Amino acid sequence: MFKFDISKINKFVVHHVGNKGKGDGIIFSENQEDISNISSQIISLFQKSFVSEDKFNFSFEPNVDLNPVYNFVKKIFESSEEFHNQTMNISRYLYEQSTHASIKSGELCFTYFENSEYNGSKVNALLIFKSENKENILDVRNSEKGLFLETVSGISLSKIDKGCLILDLEMEKGYLIYLVNNLINNNVKYWNDDFLHILPLSDEYSLTKSYLSIVKETVKEICVDDKIEEINSLSSVINYFENNNVFKKNDFLEHLKNEEVKDSFLEKEKSSFSHGVDEFNISEKALKVHKKALKRIIKLDKNFEIIIKSDDVLIEKDSDEKGMFYKVYYKK
Repeated sequence: MFKFDISKINKFVVHHVGNKGKGDGIIFSENQEDISNISSQIISLFQKSFVSEDKFNFSFEPNVDLNPVYNFVKKIFESSEEFHNQTMNISRYLYEQSTHASIKSGELCFTYFENSEYNGSKVNALLIFKSENKENILDVRNSEKGLFLETVSGISLSKIDKGCLILDLEMEKGYLIYLVNNLINNNVKYWNDDFLHILPLSDEYSLTKSYLSIVKETVKEICVDDKIEEINSLSSVINYFENNNVFKKNDFLEHLKNEEVKDSFLEKEKSSFSHGVDEFNISEKALKVHKKALKRIIKLDKNFEIIIKSDDVLIEKDSDEKGMFYKVYYKK
């Protein structure tokens, strides 16, 4: 996880944002004055919900200054006195995007931090998160007859459904943004695209992750009927990334042996990046995390599977009257 140490929560407010398509409406609240009794829970919830190193920026065409949420957030960072007014504006904007029938209503929470520590520097930050799935607990109450239990529904403290952390850094580029864990690999269009309008930051971590993902998708599609070729291609990819500090596209293409994989890879790269990247530093951290997704496993049936850990394994596939089989050659 990226290093972000919260010294204290300076401001907190929660509004209710419904589904506009269903006519749910919005309920606004005043800032919560006493936040001492919820500070530790909010901080703990934040720490459990933000793990990924992936960074994002606000974006918009033709320029980021036209992004509504960017402008609302900018006013908060310019003056914390704008916090309440701008959280209402952000809530209104989210409501306008909440038209699809599957979008749930929920509590939209805003937390403002001052002088928190991010990678060794002091920074102000805004945490926005929405709770859509309530959690029931049994609350113990006193009465004239003694104790009794009552079901209470509230915001889950186990994870954040949808949320982002916006750091007051790199304003001209659209600020530095982190997303909660479940939004990284499962793009929620109305939140990431329609509401926030964010794009991945093109740093070495995101580029390494993106190119590994593109190659994985390419190999899986091209080699769908040839498991051995899939294993060999994925092994070759991992070998290249592990043995080079810098990704150079021309060198990488020469490293790939399968011509179909090369051609498909270039097509997918064009659709993923408006401008192709010829060279970037390979992130060891991203490689360590995301190469796990490039599984080199041959599943035979429910009882057996072959795990390939290197790219110099010689394996053959054949069949006889008993069925399909693999030959694996190895060195002592």
